[in-house]
Formats: sequence, C-alpha cells, structure tokens
Amino acid sequence: MESAPNMESAPTTGEPQRWTTESASELDTAARRRSHRRLALPHWLLAVTDDKWTVQPTVRLLSDTEVEPMRREPYITGGYLPSGSFALCLRALLLPTNELFNSWSALLPALGYLWQLLRSVPPQNGADPRPYHLLLLSVALSSLASFLAHGFSAVSPAVAQLFYGLDYAGITLLGLAMTMAEHAYGSGGGEERWLDGVLLPTAAVLALLGCAAACWSRLSRCQHRGQRLRLRGQAVLFLWSAAAGSWSPLRAAAALCAASAVCVYASRWPERRWPGRWDVLGHSHGTFHVLTQLAAGCCVAAVRAQLEAAPAGQQPVELRWWVEVGYGAVASALVATAIGFTGLYAAAERHTKRPGTDPRPATASGPQGGDPEVRPPTSDISAAQT
Repeated sequence: MESAPNMESAPTTGEPQRWTTESASELDTAARRRSHRRLALPHWLLAVTDDKWTVQPTVRLLSDTEVEPMRREPYITGGYLPSGSFALCLRALLLPTNELFNSWSALLPALGYLWQLLRSVPPQNGADPRPYHLLLLSVALSSLASFLAHGFSAVSPAVAQLFYGLDYAGITLLGLAMTMAEHAYGSGGGEERWLDGVLLPTAAVLALLGCAAACWSRLSRCQHRGQRLRLRGQAVLFLWSAAAGSWSPLRAAAALCAASAVCVYASRWPERRWPGRWDVLGHSHGTFHVLTQLAAGCCVAAVRAQLEAAPAGQQPVELRWWVEVGYGAVASALVATAIGFTGLYAAAERHTKRPGTDPRPATASGPQGGDPEVRPPTSDISAAQT
C-alpha cells in the first residue's frame, strides 16, 4: 500500500500540487545546495550523483552540540570531525572541516622553513649563523606543533591536550629563539649592552611561565578566560624580545602583523556576526594563522639581513652557552611542561568520571545522543543573523 502524501505541506490555494518522485528529488537537491552554500564548502569537494549533492569521501561531520566542550570553538557551529583515530584525522585533511585551513596554513610554512634550514649556507662575512639556524628551527617546530594540534585534536581529549601543549611550547620556544637572535645580531654583534646580563635568562623564565599559563588555560571551563590568559602569557615574552632588539621596516611589518593577529583572534570576527557561515573558510582563527606566519616570515627576513651585516668574530661566552646548552634545556623543560599538564588533565578526567553515565555528549535529539544518522540542529543561525 502506498503511503498518503503529506497534506500539511500541500498548498491551500490554487491548483492541487502533484507530489511526484521527480519533484521530491528536485526539492531535496535544492535543499542540499542551499545547505552547502551556507556552509561555504569549496566547489571541488562537491560531487553530483543521482541528483544529490554529497561530499566525497563520505564522513559525517558533527555540530557543536555533538562534540566535547573542550573542542568547541566560539561561534563555529559545524564542521567538527568525529572522535576517532589518527587515520581518520589524516583522511580529514581533505575534508571541509573547521580545521582544514588551520592545518594546512601551519603545515606548508613548516615544510618551507625546514627546506630553508637545510639549504642555508654560512654568510660570507664569517659571522656565527647558529642563532639564525635556531630561529629557523624554532619557526618550523612551532608550525609543525600547530599542525599536530589542529589536525589531530579529534583523536581524543588527552591527545588534544598534549598536542596543544606542544603547540604552546613551540610558540614560547620561538620567542626565546627570537631573543637569542636579537642578542646576537641586533646591535653590532658582540658589543656590550645593558640588557646582556638579564636578557636571555628573563626570556627563558618568561617562556616557561607562558607555556605553563597556556597549558593551564586549557583546563579552564571558561574559553574566554583561557583565551585571555594565553594571549597575555605569550605577549609578554614577545614584547620583551622586541624591546631588546633594533627596529627596521621588516620589524615594523612583523609588529603590525602580530598586533592585527591578536585583534582578529580576540574579536572572533566575522563568525561572531554570522555564526555558521564561516565554519570552514574565512573564520578568525584562519586569519590569525595567516597573520602570525607573515609576522614570523618578516622576523626571519630581518634576522637574516642582520646576520649578513654583522661583523665577523665569535659571540660572547654567555650567548655561546645559550646556543649550545641553554636552548636545548629550555626546549626539554617546555616539552616536559606540556606532558605534565596532559597528565593533570587525564587525572582530572578520571576523577570526575562517574560509573554508569553515558560519556557521549547530549544533543538536541535527546540526552543519549539520538539517532547517529540524523544531524541535530545547530545554533539558530537565522536568529543570529537578524
């Protein structure tokens, strides 16, 4: 027996509408096209098969109500990858997730800096290139850690905590390497300066405190409070590094890009104005990545110019110790800090987990998650737009 048509959807005036298979298919296709346009998916990821628009390969992305609170980004309502394995995360590098741009904008610069480091040649003036090489290594490691954090945070909450901790460790290690490069080439090579005695020890302490504060912010339940804590802890280190060096047009461009990145990251624009429309491309975190990479590139170019203009000769004994021993010691301490806070997070999760409760997050279809094949509604985008 054929089922009766849906009388609630039939028009109340005019000629009666014939509900055929073709009209239903056309309506379904049009609805899918409008949905994909709202999510701003790239056209090369869309394929038309049997009058239905599907994403290839097929992986059902989740909404913000279906993932752990730790993974939710403010005003990003969709495009979350389901928790799974490393293989699923590798597969998702070509899917329209909300971490697509963040992952590639970190991986590609990292490969470029590693290639630049491998092909780097000593300057002709005989200056010591090791601080410059450490700066290149730090930028590459920081970008690789950011790629791991954004590309593989969906494996598990503990893996996300570890990789984001390594990301913060890489950022603060980059601040220390920039300070070392400023100390080596910023003011005529080996000339004595009034900050020489406290410059690098203070930078190392600020790096450790900034990394610890950023890792601690991941344990906070309030995302805005954690964001402010991360920005303040890392900004102090980079301001200390900038204040100790010399200024040039490249330094000014780097400072402008860094300040713009902080403003964009803190404002959460444009997704704050149009939630759900910039989940894949165009969100503030992707813009933040582009601006920070531009700032790092300007700093590397400025240090390279200072290296080529530096006088020949050995660096001071204190700087040689930091290049040979101190950099590796601080890097090991930063990695240990990230691992230690991961252990704290795992212990806190075991303490708060109670037997007999469903670990799956509650969705709009019910407290147990509902039908896994039906995507629950996300935030009310239309109300936010009006």
